[in-house]
Amino acid sequence: MGSFNGERIVISFKNLAAKICGSSLLTIGIASVNCPAFCWDGASDISLTPSPTETYLEFHEKMLSASSVDQLSPMFTKSRADQIETDKEKMPPAQIKTMFNFMQELAPRKVHVLAEQTDGDICMLAVEAPEYKDPILGTQSKSVTKGTIKLIRQEGLWKIEKEQWNTTVGNVSEPQ
Repeated sequence: MGSFNGERIVISFKNLAAKICGSSLLTIGIASVNCPAFCWDGASDISLTPSPTETYLEFHEKMLSASSVDQLSPMFTKSRADQIETDKEKMPPAQIKTMFNFMQELAPRKVHVLAEQTDGDICMLAVEAPEYKDPILGTQSKSVTKGTIKLIRQEGLWKIEKEQWNTTVGNVSEPQ
């Protein structure tokens, strides 16, 4: 049986011992999927999950348009989601909404991933925010905004653990 939930495709064939390799059209029941560079040994599930970079970029887009932090919780690691729930129990809903709106206001509108470094179930992304205009510092003629994103793979999916941004204002060297 195969299943598709919009973010992840999992195909399981328990009783099939065939080996499928090469550039081909994979037919599953009545559905066909073009699979260039696809190889499956029949013994395990096929899982097409988003990369850490894809996961973060999707998170960032959702964060900019979300109406509450609850819409983002499924994308956080369990420990971060638990911490958010604990914080919500200590604060009035209006304060939580204000803090979330402030976080959205400070967030860069456009981000680029510069590097992705994975070590097992931990991934660090180096990111930049070109053309970022800090709402607190105002518009600076020369500023650079870069960040570090930590993701952890949990239950086979990459989840956001920490996001940290820094803006350097002043004599920033122009790229050559």
